Amino acid sequence: MYQQQRKYDYLLVLRGLCALAVVVCHYPFYLSELTTIKGLDWLLDPFGYVPVLIFFLLSGYLITLGFIEKRHDATIFSGVKKYYISRIFRIVPLYYLSIIICCAIYWERVTASPNEVLLLLPFIANYKSENGIIFNHVYWTMPVEMLYFLFAPFIYILLAKLIKKYGVIPLIAAVILIFVPFTFILFSNFPRVTDGIQMWRKDWIMTARCDFFYNLEAFILGGLCAFLAKKSNILEKISVSNRSILFIAIASILFLVFYTTTYSIVLLNEQRIATYFLLYGIIPAMALWFFLIVILDQNQSKTHSKLLLLGEKLGHMAYAIYLFHMPTLTIVESFKKAYSPAISAEMTSIIALIVTLIFSAFIYKNFEKPIMDMRKNAVKSIAEEKRAEIL
Repeated sequence: MYQQQRKYDYLLVLRGLCALAVVVCHYPFYLSELTTIKGLDWLLDPFGYVPVLIFFLLSGYLITLGFIEKRHDATIFSGVKKYYISRIFRIVPLYYLSIIICCAIYWERVTASPNEVLLLLPFIANYKSENGIIFNHVYWTMPVEMLYFLFAPFIYILLAKLIKKYGVIPLIAAVILIFVPFTFILFSNFPRVTDGIQMWRKDWIMTARCDFFYNLEAFILGGLCAFLAKKSNILEKISVSNRSILFIAIASILFLVFYTTTYSIVLLNEQRIATYFLLYGIIPAMALWFFLIVILDQNQSKTHSKLLLLGEKLGHMAYAIYLFHMPTLTIVESFKKAYSPAISAEMTSIIALIVTLIFSAFIYKNFEKPIMDMRKNAVKSIAEEKRAEIL
């Protein structure tokens, strides 16, 4: 039977894989318990900050691409209004639904700290929380994302002006160099050692991971990748024959990031040391890796792949997977404790993962898609209002 060939959205696939990476990071998977393979548990215990960084790069890239392609015009009020409404429809409804569900699951915590729950709604309580987030600790990324969404039109205008004057590559170099002294100042209170700084893992989480300005570099570099892809001729110089070189480069950079960050986390857990790569190099390295993925996405040939099709479906469900995988694990663990305490942690994680995927598919079809249709109608009405004003 003939199967239609088409181009796949590699970035959507990437989003789905990153959502799964976050799940694997948070769930108690151990490869040595699932198979006879020993010494490779680190493959199922990735550094959860890496997929989150990719989410930030994706946000910077896709939002900037929207401005470049004039889906949203950052230079006029109606265009910015259209952009903000689009972002609110995309982020807020599912986030609020997850809070409601979490309140039902963690009701004792809610009654003990109702103010913390209320502060989740305006994206405040989950930012640099000294005592930890009241529930669902993935919420720390939400205020970081929302702050970028708020400033994105103005960041785009500034970047566009600077690129027009200096070019994309010099600006990328400048952004990386600017964040070096900023990072140095950010961590100036911690003692220096040979290969990094001494600190507890909680200190690193509070200082770097949850800091908007530290992570702003990822959003900006993601946006500059969009300029590089659309405003330069670099993609025209890369032919399909270069794909093998790209794959090698992508694999090499990913291995570098994966190995060094895993090593850094071991140090943070055991010796209280954060390596200099973790502080200064991880975001630029991920930005370079991400741009190579963009090149593959822009230069792909038509094909038919069931794996890529599955990856796209995971990409559509990624936001729901990200928000609901922790409360799902809590529910499954509660059932395990009540009815089958002998079930292993690995089997519990597998069951929770399956339930998360099923529930996320249900949420995407019955909640997210209808919300996205409402978003289209809202954005369309703004465009019609603009046309009426012009006439």
